[in-house]
Amino acid sequence: MRAVWGAVWLGAALVWIGLLAVEWYLSGPTACPLTSETPVYGTAQWSWWPPGRICVWELSIGTEEYTITDHPSHSRLAIPLLLLLWGASLLTLRHRAKKR
Repeated sequence: MRAVWGAVWLGAALVWIGLLAVEWYLSGPTACPLTSETPVYGTAQWSWWPPGRICVWELSIGTEEYTITDHPSHSRLAIPLLLLLWGASLLTLRHRAKKR
């Protein structure tokens, strides 16, 4: 039964890594529209902690220059934290089972 849970954990971790890889791959020059109605696009960058795309827009309104930055939410750390705790609990259970 432990092998099944280990396989489920590995599958979940691989799916999460795959989704991050797809998001990273798709974060090209058209990945950061300011709004869906405007043709203003920002510069896309990647952040590993928290994982996700950072969009930066540099705008000029009159003589004023503004920089708008959109960072990934810290709630995106919940999945790697959950995977870490899940993996640690599986290793702990495996270690306890070997002691018996």
